[in-house]
Amino acid sequence: MEESNLYLLPTAEVSLVNLYQNKILVEKDLPFNLCSYSPCFRAERMAAGQENKGLIRLHQFHKVELVKITKPENSYQELEKLVNDARNILHLLKIPHRVIELCYKELGFTAAKTFDIEV
Repeated sequence: MEESNLYLLPTAEVSLVNLYQNKILVEKDLPFNLCSYSPCFRAERMAAGQENKGLIRLHQFHKVELVKITKPENSYQELEKLVNDARNILHLLKIPHRVIELCYKELGFTAAKTFDIEV
């Protein structure tokens, strides 16, 4: 956060992927299936103004992150399996949801394709 030594956890995806930083992964061990549940925080944009001067307004939500580390040639197939597995669980629990493919401008520099499943 600006003007402080504090940080907001944007998503658990960063933490999951960093579990393997500076490690050499062996191809025969792939894919790695990772999952995390965490509260996430974002600073609200357009929250500045005379009436809320001195306040830090935040948006908090809870998020499940599903990450697979796999060989590049299997990545799209593994992504489809991951989305289908998540949807099957939601169907079994009778939880309404929708799947949204993010447009390229919403992707981080390391992503080629991403889906959000909104519950």
